Amino acid sequence: MLRLRELQKDFDGISIMYDVGINENTIVLLAQKIKQVNSKIPAPHTYDEDKLCEKFLECIFTTSKHFSEGAQIEYNAPVGQRQFERAAVIGPPAVPASRDFRVCELHYAPLWRQAVRSRLPGFGKREPSARPVVPAAQTMEQGARAADAAFAGFAHRHAGGCCGGAAGQMQGEPAEHDSGHALLARGA
Repeated sequence: MLRLRELQKDFDGISIMYDVGINENTIVLLAQKIKQVNSKIPAPHTYDEDKLCEKFLECIFTTSKHFSEGAQIEYNAPVGQRQFERAAVIGPPAVPASRDFRVCELHYAPLWRQAVRSRLPGFGKREPSARPVVPAAQTMEQGARAADAAFAGFAHRHAGGCCGGAAGQMQGEPAEHDSGHALLARGA
């Protein structure tokens, strides 16, 4: 189950900028990446063509201002009003209408290729970027130690240590040890 979630997270994380970069073949490479990651997900949990196409459109409209409007319109279009859709089959067995991933790819591939060749703004060739480093998760024990250390420092400051004691000064030190404490001691 944990492996399934990791694979689904990989699918959700697919990005033009991180996985394929900007070049004449971006759309073809993006479609291949989406299908490749989906093929690693175990059979009963693989995504259907609707989900693949939605991910494809999402990658386009989150990366390109030039294609954003058209991709969002298609992404949000209701069943029966989509440009890239297979019609529902009425007869046995009945098959509901679904997005057509291949036709969507075939539509955007030449448009993207031409945008790169024409050097439209934002379509300069770029290799995939490195993904940002995600901080490693802490174990509960590490988190508990950090919380204990923070509490110990707080307790020290408010129970006779620095900022504790008479008139906000450290016990046994003159009021001038810190200009802020000296001001507090004078009532400023």
